[in-house]
Amino acid sequence: MAPETIEERAREAVARRRLELWETPSGTADLPLRDLRPEEARALFNKITAAAQGLRKDGDRRPLDLIRADLATRLLHGEPMPDAVRTLLISADGDREELATADAVGGTASPP
Repeated sequence: MAPETIEERAREAVARRRLELWETPSGTADLPLRDLRPEEARALFNKITAAAQGLRKDGDRRPLDLIRADLATRLLHGEPMPDAVRTLLISADGDREELATADAVGGTASPP
């Protein structure tokens, strides 16, 4: 397949990105984000993973997958995050827009 065809397919898929809900046979549900740009998906996953690893270092002994799922759930519910987790979820360069988003979702006030 020609590179421009692959690139065009990727652009079209990203233009249709979405959040889906899938009921599972086990009586649970999956909530996947679909067709994100790969770098965006990796960045989101890496941030949640870094926060989960921080909680593990602070004594949470649950499996990393479980901690990641619980963190993502808490974020989407708008529950406050511990300061250490909140800091890890903010980009290293201190992007103010991302900080404001984390505050709106996490329920904490941004610094002046």
